[in-house]
Amino acid sequence: MKTFLTTSKRANLGFSLVELMVAIVIGLIGTMVMFQVFAVSESQKRTTVSGGDSQQNGAIALYTMERHLRSAGHGLAGLIRLGQPAYGWNTSANAAQPTRYFRPVLITPGANSDAIEIAYSNYGGVGVPTRLGDDWNPASTAIPNRIILNNTMGFGQGDVLVVCSSSDSATPWATQTCIETQATDILAGEVQVNPAPDTISRAGEVYSPTYNPAGGLASSLAGAVGADGKGMPNPYIAGTAEDKLAVAYNIGWNPVDKTFRVQDGRLLETDLGETAREFADGIAALRAQYGLDLDANGSVDAWVNPRGNTGNPLSSFTPNHALFDITSADTIGASWARVVAVRVGIVTRSGLLEKDVVESRATIPMWTNSGAGSAAGPSFTVPAGDGNHYRYQVFETIVPFRNSIWSPHRLL
Repeated sequence: MKTFLTTSKRANLGFSLVELMVAIVIGLIGTMVMFQVFAVSESQKRTTVSGGDSQQNGAIALYTMERHLRSAGHGLAGLIRLGQPAYGWNTSANAAQPTRYFRPVLITPGANSDAIEIAYSNYGGVGVPTRLGDDWNPASTAIPNRIILNNTMGFGQGDVLVVCSSSDSATPWATQTCIETQATDILAGEVQVNPAPDTISRAGEVYSPTYNPAGGLASSLAGAVGADGKGMPNPYIAGTAEDKLAVAYNIGWNPVDKTFRVQDGRLLETDLGETAREFADGIAALRAQYGLDLDANGSVDAWVNPRGNTGNPLSSFTPNHALFDITSADTIGASWARVVAVRVGIVTRSGLLEKDVVESRATIPMWTNSGAGSAAGPSFTVPAGDGNHYRYQVFETIVPFRNSIWSPHRLL
């Protein structure tokens, strides 16, 4: 007797080989489609994330620089010696600190990126210079070492003073002296700038003066070599002669002098005399121009590039304009008073190396030139090789120097 399988038993036998092969092919096709969609989506996500990081780095870097630039020149606007070097000592390093030049902003040009040095005081007052009432010898190691001033209002313990000798145009600029020292005590009519081991008491803390070496300033700085390639000029400050007008400036207890520059795709921030620290990555270039007020109306008449005059360090990197000579301290000070703004451009590069060319331009403009007599603004050169496989963004801003524009001591 012949036996036949019922329908339910036949279903329990499973799929046939043909059915399995068809299912595998369909599954493979579906998998390929899904992976292709995922690859495209992941590529777009990486491009978006990389572009977002680049935009964030550029925005934060420009914001931070702009914040410092808006303070540039504070406490320095009344300095008739704008552009002149000041010499100081760093007791922590037991060496002369880098020579400080009193300019709101100094732009040092580079091959494909500039360095921007920003200086300002954290002094809370107006920063009007006070005349010396007597001679001061910074070489003295006596305690107290007194600087006699006509007015000590606004001076406090720990404040950094810039004491400058003759300002008359007949005195050669290179022989005029500006020395940084630190107030250790304030009495009626005098500021004491005692050398270590005397101490300073400020905000509940007691510490040794940073700028006052135990051996005396003149003795310590006599052999020091500043950024101008020379030793410090004759440090003796004559303050009694009527034609000398030796003065002291209060630039606060912690004056700011910091430099921003780009190195190996990173934006570095360096305080005067300290080690550079990374501030932002993905930064390809940094460029800046000076804005000059040529008719004394407080607005920019021309944008100019830095001079880059390495042959004469005292005037190095000033605006490339005929106004900026160094015939006297008064002339260079008046010239720097014409700098009323700076514009800054930052180029950021995404961190993703794209498969295809995404930047077809060989050079990328940093900003649009404006105004008669303005110099051509520098452009960013896209690096050779795989450089055009990265995405670039440009961030730019213009920052007015309000501390210079509003200064009652402008020499125009």
